[in-house]
Amino acid sequence: MYTLDVNKIVNTPIDVLWDKLKGRFNVKFADGVVLETNAKQVLYSWYCWQINVKYNLPITSDHHVTSVIKNNVIRNNTHLLLMAKIAWSVYDDYNARGINDQVSINNLFDGLARTIYTTSSIMYNELSTRCEEYISSVDFSDFAQMAMNEEIRAKKAQYQKDTITSDDISDLYKFAMNIFNTKPEFKNNRLKLGIEIGSLSESQLMQCVVMRGKGFDIDTFHFKNAIMESFTEGIVDLQSSMMESRSASISLFNTQDDLQNSEYMNRRHQLLTMVLQNLHIGDCGSTNHLKIYVTDKKYLDLVAGKYYIKDDGTVDVIRPQHTHLIGKTLKVRSVTAGCRHTDHYGVCSTCVGESSLTLPKGGGLGHSMVVITNEKISQLILSTKHYLASAVAAELLLSSDQVGYFKLENNCYYLDSNIRHLKPVISIEHSHIWGLTDIHEATNVQSLNIKHVSKIPSIRMVLTTPEYSETIPFNLIQHNAVPCLSYEMLEYMRDTSNWIISDKDNIDIDMSKWDYKNRLFVLPIKSSSMSDYRKGIQAMYESNSKELEVRRNTTSPNDFLLEFFDKIIEKLDISLPIIDVVTYCSMIVDHEKNDYSLPKVHTGSSLSGLRDILSSRSASAQLAFQGHQKYFTDTSTYLYPSNVSHPFDALIMPEICNV
Repeated sequence: MYTLDVNKIVNTPIDVLWDKLKGRFNVKFADGVVLETNAKQVLYSWYCWQINVKYNLPITSDHHVTSVIKNNVIRNNTHLLLMAKIAWSVYDDYNARGINDQVSINNLFDGLARTIYTTSSIMYNELSTRCEEYISSVDFSDFAQMAMNEEIRAKKAQYQKDTITSDDISDLYKFAMNIFNTKPEFKNNRLKLGIEIGSLSESQLMQCVVMRGKGFDIDTFHFKNAIMESFTEGIVDLQSSMMESRSASISLFNTQDDLQNSEYMNRRHQLLTMVLQNLHIGDCGSTNHLKIYVTDKKYLDLVAGKYYIKDDGTVDVIRPQHTHLIGKTLKVRSVTAGCRHTDHYGVCSTCVGESSLTLPKGGGLGHSMVVITNEKISQLILSTKHYLASAVAAELLLSSDQVGYFKLENNCYYLDSNIRHLKPVISIEHSHIWGLTDIHEATNVQSLNIKHVSKIPSIRMVLTTPEYSETIPFNLIQHNAVPCLSYEMLEYMRDTSNWIISDKDNIDIDMSKWDYKNRLFVLPIKSSSMSDYRKGIQAMYESNSKELEVRRNTTSPNDFLLEFFDKIIEKLDISLPIIDVVTYCSMIVDHEKNDYSLPKVHTGSSLSGLRDILSSRSASAQLAFQGHQKYFTDTSTYLYPSNVSHPFDALIMPEICNV
């Protein structure tokens, strides 16, 4: 097997390479590594290596396409992964040569972005034309081959539509996919190849050739029965057809109000975050940090780009390849934790993270970061219009304030027996149990529909010891699903000696006789829709007055950042540096002193709500929002004038801003 030098390859015209390169051979790279490869991989890499040529960067073995692919399969985003890897190598080379001033770095990333865009276009055009003879289409025989597989059909026959669970469907999909990946007869099936390269969705293919699965209605409540047929077989019975018809209703719903609400949320958040305008290349020297625990490789990828403080006090950047950091707690530099830069409208690049360096020249830092976040939320809501999946119940988890008081199993809340000695009393608003009379009139509570008796979005729990009495509020809603009283609880309330109506018109239930093995509240089985997801993010980030007061007293900015980050990555892969900046823009110095400027290390800091911030910072942002009459008639607008500038000031008073 012959060996070629990588420099000779990259300096050879591409037409010659397409004509001469055949089969397998070795390539010697600038780092001395000799790698066995083939013509396809080298031709693909050649286009990306033009970045190395432009920036005079040696081509190492790490810049070969095999460094970013698995199982030698080139996927639809492989070129972006490889070019990104080379681009960061260019940046590291600049740093090593001491070229790291703000102007040089801005120019570097502007040039890299332009080069990557141009190279992507060239690759698309070249590969589309040069590989035209290898393009194959999908026909019905590919679907039929998968749908008629006897092993899969035998496995599916073990289930009944009224008893099959979401876990059963998931297991069936995995079983089918394993057959497609391992059986030699599927080696050249075009649908299977489409999954490998990332152009087809695995879950949607399973619905086409295995079974449609469980459906859900527009309100995300699951249908009890599953649709056992696949789309290839055809959905022929009336019940399944009616359940599947709801998919069209869901699609229509997601093209109307929810998408509009998402875009309006995006507008509000942009107005809020535009106040953070400047990024300063360098290190402010802050010792404040955020503690994170790197759980796995996926979490490592999401926090990559952040700088962490090492044991010797120096800082180093987290990269996706730093797998030795998995399982460790890191002290991460963060703008939410505190940046020492003196600019009231800017922060340093070390506190933000390495990803901030890709900020377009002249772009506002806060605005750019929130656009990345909300763009993906809007895109996911829009894709729901086209996306179809078997319904899977949303994962239910106790919030941090519920741990120790409740247990959550099989969609049911249980009281934690460890609080028995605290003599708990549960207080529920009278209006939340509108079917109270039905409990006493029914001969058997099991005959009642519990969803028609109560809905319990929140409760208060009174705990008593000889020394003190404490009242703790709890929000019980999970993924927009509101729990109701269990049958065991309804039976318990039939004994009127167990509860009273307080002077506040609440029902106070004494739990001293309660069996802690019984269910307390029952949650309906729901999917977590993108609409619910967006509303959850909006509620966390914007906060109404009541929630805001609780947050200020109980949650530190660092804790909120991690909680907000966990919420975001439930459905989206958005990195921590971006969420850090977005969170920082919702912070203020001091609510009591009406100081709504961005906090620094030497100032106080607390969280605030979107409406409070917009009305208390520059009037130009408020005028671009809503509620003008309330703003101008509120005495606080004039008693506490804002000292925080906003980019929109130039539109309202150009003469003052020298525009």
